[in-house]
Amino acid sequence: MTMSRSASLDSTKLYTDKKWVVDICETLAALSATELDLKNSHPVCICEVPESLTSTMREAFIPRFVGLGPYHHFREGLIFTDQQKLAAARRVLKHFLPKNSIDLFQHRISNFDSHIQTFFHPDVASTYNLHTLSYVLTVDGLFVLAFITLHNIANHDSGFSYFLTGKLGMPLFNAAGLELNLNALIREVFKLENQIPFYVFKQISGVNNNEIHSEAMSLALASNLQNFCKQHCPFVNLQVLPDLVALEGYNHLLDLMYHLVVPNLQSEPEVEEKVQAENEPQIQAEAPVQVQTETPAETETETETKAEDSRITCSSVCYRIMLFLVATCIVIWFVFTLVLKLLLWVITSIFRMVLRVFTFLFSLVLRALRPLWGVLVGLGRHLNPALHWLHTVLSNLEGKVNHPFLKPLTQAVERLEVITGTLESADSEDVPRVVMIPSVVELHQAGILFRPAESGISSIDLDEQKSVFYLPCIRLDVNSEVIIRNLVAYETLIKSRTPLVFTRYVELMRAMIDTPDDVKILVDSEIIESELKNEAIADLFNRMNKPIRATKTPNLDKVIYKVNAMFDSKEKHKRVVSKYTSGSFLTAIGGLLFLAFTATQTYCTVYNCSGSSRLVQLPHDLDYGRNHYFISSM
Repeated sequence: MTMSRSASLDSTKLYTDKKWVVDICETLAALSATELDLKNSHPVCICEVPESLTSTMREAFIPRFVGLGPYHHFREGLIFTDQQKLAAARRVLKHFLPKNSIDLFQHRISNFDSHIQTFFHPDVASTYNLHTLSYVLTVDGLFVLAFITLHNIANHDSGFSYFLTGKLGMPLFNAAGLELNLNALIREVFKLENQIPFYVFKQISGVNNNEIHSEAMSLALASNLQNFCKQHCPFVNLQVLPDLVALEGYNHLLDLMYHLVVPNLQSEPEVEEKVQAENEPQIQAEAPVQVQTETPAETETETETKAEDSRITCSSVCYRIMLFLVATCIVIWFVFTLVLKLLLWVITSIFRMVLRVFTFLFSLVLRALRPLWGVLVGLGRHLNPALHWLHTVLSNLEGKVNHPFLKPLTQAVERLEVITGTLESADSEDVPRVVMIPSVVELHQAGILFRPAESGISSIDLDEQKSVFYLPCIRLDVNSEVIIRNLVAYETLIKSRTPLVFTRYVELMRAMIDTPDDVKILVDSEIIESELKNEAIADLFNRMNKPIRATKTPNLDKVIYKVNAMFDSKEKHKRVVSKYTSGSFLTAIGGLLFLAFTATQTYCTVYNCSGSSRLVQLPHDLDYGRNHYFISSM
């Protein structure tokens, strides 16, 4: 049985008198009374997920084995009937369903308040009356409560088969041939459309009836619910909630898990930037070099060396002149390249200056034409439906009438329709903003490190001094994708008045993780804990939906902006370093040094620096040998 949208007015009814006036007035009066009754009721917290979110992975939102709640309880194709649910609950909740006090349990479930309808979409109240809805929620609530109670038992894996089918122990398969196992049932319980309000659990357990030991039962129920959410939450560091707050302050399992991950938003304290004073360079005075001069002595060894030096002086000078010319050519080429780059830099600077001037003038024109822009947007908003209707009529007419001007007219109307639609969408402020951030590999190669944050999403931050990006630690398994998708759907559909922090975090991870190499870095940094393969984790985030509405998260967007700014700064620094450590630059520096050394060596060869230098003179009482003639040429 599927949900049907019924109303008091019958759109297929043909009126022959003024009975339609009475029908409209009666419907308006009934709606007014309904709104008055719901004025102080509970806000909707369980709703159907729209097609825009379910299109990429329908099985993550629609139950495949067990239908829970009014949206899927009567849906065909599911394997668990009401009798099987009650039998499974009876095997676990023996203290709730004693044989000798069934009247007490009957008293509990017979006192459902009418505000139970307000947990769901108004279509539920128009489809099911209070008694039918109470029946549905009691059966499904007993089943879910029994499963949570079983899951908190130490050996729940071995008792799962007995919980489902009793002593038969037979496996259960759906129409697609998939077996209902423990993980499959966990995924079913955390789907948004399958949520059961905590009010039902409290009513079943007798917490709301002020019975004896109701306080102890309330604490036990709250502890079981919170432990169940913590065991299957993808995040490791969760908010600590008192058990009674977890039970009384939240509506269902998905709501509790969401607030364990995303605590109540508070203004983050501004981080004070510490400026380190630069150490002044200390200039150390160089001590003068004391040179001892010795009186040259004429020896026989020096006479023979001078005779040999006179023979090699000519060839040595020619060789050094050739090296000097080669080094000069290298320096000329470097200077030419430098001048060319300087010229290109001047031209680029002039172009940028002209571009800035035109950008400034264009912004002034836009400011002056802003009122006209509003008129154009309003005109496009009103003309777009008319142009769409006209385009449809002309398209239908084009297939029936063969006229030469009909096709160009249809194309012109179609272009006008596209233009007006673009104007209407460009003025919208609710356009989702896509996260633009480099991948994990690119950030890691730029020198940005990843470290696990101390708590959850609210602790995402960037330490600019240490270049460390802090991300919350997550634990992923086969159930994580379904839970994450339903948390995103819950935040998008229910938490519309708060910043979509969780959705923005999922966008951030989807933007940073592209390949398994990105996942490997996060795993090595202890940010991701998982038994899944890196390829499966990368696919998990890459399959995530894009946001269906704007995610305004100032604090998280500020961190993303700082990460992008640091990445751009490090990349600019890397380009500068690579530029000045490139082969051409080092070749030019080497050429300059080689030219300087060659000129010095040539000068010393011609003018005999070793014998005429006043700064350094070698001792003449040492015997260098005849084969060490190159010493005199230095």
